[in-house]
Amino acid sequence: SERINNMVIDVINNSKDKIRMSESCYTSFMDLHNFMFTAVYTNPVCKGEEKKAVNMLINIYNYYIGHIDEMPEEYINIAQSDGEERAVCDYIAGMSDTYALKIFNKLFVPMFWYD
Repeated sequence: SERINNMVIDVINNSKDKIRMSESCYTSFMDLHNFMFTAVYTNPVCKGEEKKAVNMLINIYNYYIGHIDEMPEEYINIAQSDGEERAVCDYIAGMSDTYALKIFNKLFVPMFWYD
């Protein structure tokens, strides 16, 4: 993202003898940090959904441990070289929230259809 790119460039430009960022970049970073903790990480609504998210990921993990052949080919290759647990964890770690929900719904929620 542009924000991360700008932050990396700022750190590179402001690092001489020590790794550091400019005061304005640090202020912006801390504003974002504080917002994320207030609005997301410690938000009661978000925390209330956390257990559901963990259960969703556990179910996806358990499914793919038993169905390695249904993962994308690159993860099947990882399963063969580094083990099934590593492959499934890597696959899940690469999922966005939206994609994980899509996979969960595909695997565990009955489809609705019309006659």
